[in-house]
Amino acid sequence: MGLEKLFDALRLSAISMGIVFAVLYLLSVSFELVSRLVGATQKGTEPSEPRVQPEVSAAAAVTGLSPQMVAVIAAAAAAYLGRSMERLNVISIRRAPTSVWSLTAQRESVEN
Repeated sequence: MGLEKLFDALRLSAISMGIVFAVLYLLSVSFELVSRLVGATQKGTEPSEPRVQPEVSAAAAVTGLSPQMVAVIAAAAAAYLGRSMERLNVISIRRAPTSVWSLTAQRESVEN
């Protein structure tokens, strides 16, 4: 009697896990399809000609940073946004205001 209950419990667990994995797989497939559909429609709305990029030296003169630093920041922003450098227009570079929360997080990340 006890062994039969154990096999029933194992069978129920296996069936339940199979259902969960099947539903998760269907969700991942549906998300992939939606992302492809949305991605295809968004690609068509982008402008056909790239923006004119300002000179790095002019941006460096305004911000007080070296031209190499402005180029590195612009390249990092382009990589983060997933765009090419030709499609990125850097208007200004400013230091983000720091709060007590961010300072504490920075301190904790260095300490740990």
